[in-house]
Amino acid sequence: MDKILLLNDSHATLYDKLRLEALQDSPTAFATDYEEYVNRKDRIQRVKNNLMKDSAFTVGAFQDDQLVGVATMVIHEQLKLKHKAEIYAVYVSPTQRGRSIGYHLLQKLMKVAKTKNIEQLLLTVEANNQRAICLYQRAGFKQIGIEKNAMKINDIYYDEAYMQKMLTTN
Repeated sequence: MDKILLLNDSHATLYDKLRLEALQDSPTAFATDYEEYVNRKDRIQRVKNNLMKDSAFTVGAFQDDQLVGVATMVIHEQLKLKHKAEIYAVYVSPTQRGRSIGYHLLQKLMKVAKTKNIEQLLLTVEANNQRAICLYQRAGFKQIGIEKNAMKINDIYYDEAYMQKMLTTN
């Protein structure tokens, strides 16, 4: 991995390409279905808009100018929830796995979170995805619950684990 950057609208096409890969490679890791995503109108413009939101931060890992990993943090906008943010859409290309890229993406998001006065991070992960769960635990997340039958793909149900990381000691 050469570098990790905070992505902006100029990275939309690279992000879109990796997102398509992610949805095909790891369908149980994302709520969005591949076909649903491919058929979105103005898909690239929507990606650009998402990358420019004030409450969302997407970081990307680059190897030889190719985007090989991403993770997004969305800060809650409601006044009572502004101390929390959610981590979404964490993905590393299969050829780049096992090189701590996911960990470094999470560390970068945690640094951003602290500058935004975020006190806790939340995420969900498919409950049988032990590799991802180990990554999140290594980054300091703790499991706080399980949602049974959270996703249904081709009549098969998948549970999701809820995980939390406290960034402050209150």
